Amino acid sequence: MVGSLHEAEDLVQETYVRAWRGWDTFEGRSSVRTWLYRIASNLCLTALEPQRRRLVPAGLGTEDGLSLDQVTSGSIASPFPTGRSAEDHPH
Repeated sequence: MVGSLHEAEDLVQETYVRAWRGWDTFEGRSSVRTWLYRIASNLCLTALEPQRRRLVPAGLGTEDGLSLDQVTSGSIASPFPTGRSAEDHPH
């Protein structure tokens, strides 16, 4: 949902922290899985809100003229590592 493995890992950790802190408020009207999914989804949606500014990693400018001013936070996405090389994937 967030397009960045590192940000996703941070959001997973924050999900667990919020669930741990809110365990006393869990009423059991749904499964724990559903409750955690809701916490995680809300965190992701909050992270994607337009007013939230994301830091842009240094060194994104290229020799073909792309500057940091032209890079938007929505264009920063990293592939999820699968442990497979590009040759392993069927075409």
